[in-house]
Amino acid sequence: MSLIAAIDISTFIWCEEDFNKNKNHYIVLKTLAPNIYSQIKELKLPILLRNELYQSIMNEFPYNMVMEIGYDFQKLTLEFLTDTFSNWVLYTNDNDKSITSTPEISKPHFSDNIQVELHSQVCHLFHNSQNPEPKYIAYDYFFESENNLVLSKQDYNVNVETLRYSTEKEIENFFNKFKIKFEHNPKHRREAYYDYDRNEDVSPFSCYHNQGENKAQELLDNAILYNGVYYNFDLDNNVFVRFIKTSNLIYHGHDLLDEGNHIPNVVKKKLSK
Repeated sequence: MSLIAAIDISTFIWCEEDFNKNKNHYIVLKTLAPNIYSQIKELKLPILLRNELYQSIMNEFPYNMVMEIGYDFQKLTLEFLTDTFSNWVLYTNDNDKSITSTPEISKPHFSDNIQVELHSQVCHLFHNSQNPEPKYIAYDYFFESENNLVLSKQDYNVNVETLRYSTEKEIENFFNKFKIKFEHNPKHRREAYYDYDRNEDVSPFSCYHNQGENKAQELLDNAILYNGVYYNFDLDNNVFVRFIKTSNLIYHGHDLLDEGNHIPNVVKKKLSK
């Protein structure tokens, strides 16, 4: 999946004055943000982050404010940033002030270091808007628009699809659009057979026939992507499985014998860990 998540820095860096006046909004964020983290990790989405921003967040995180509404937000947020390290998409310093954002996502309470990181992110998104395709993720209370984030330079605009979330349902609906789904292809029966019409051997899909659709979806969700194909090992049926794209985000699966070059060595190594 060629997507990248850019998380609004306001999620992590708060204004103390606003927090004291509107604490209820921050309590809602504390409730919703963990679902954002879970969805990103489930989809294995890369996130726009580098060490300089990570260190600034660690130094400027609103520890005292968070303690007033519940320590779990701090724990889950910092764990998320650390756990996703291998999926960070790095960016370089860019001080091109001719690139602007609508709405303005820079906040008056941001430190100079955070401002540098934010503007470098804005410039990165402006210059890298195609592949992977960025998705901007912002808590609705912090995002002062009902439209997508727009990055502009002179007469050229880049529209970044934006999740402006204020409910669990909005989060679920947004991320569900990008989740791969299993759909059984009936040609993969309970037993292997030779299809004379197609002149090919057809493998069974033991997991689907023995454990059902939910188990097949679970195997797909946890599969390894290699050259556009997903692989996994079905412990219940002691067989490798391969998922092939049927259409868009729909994949069908089948058993795969460990013979010849059926299973790439790099995939075998990862699945054997």
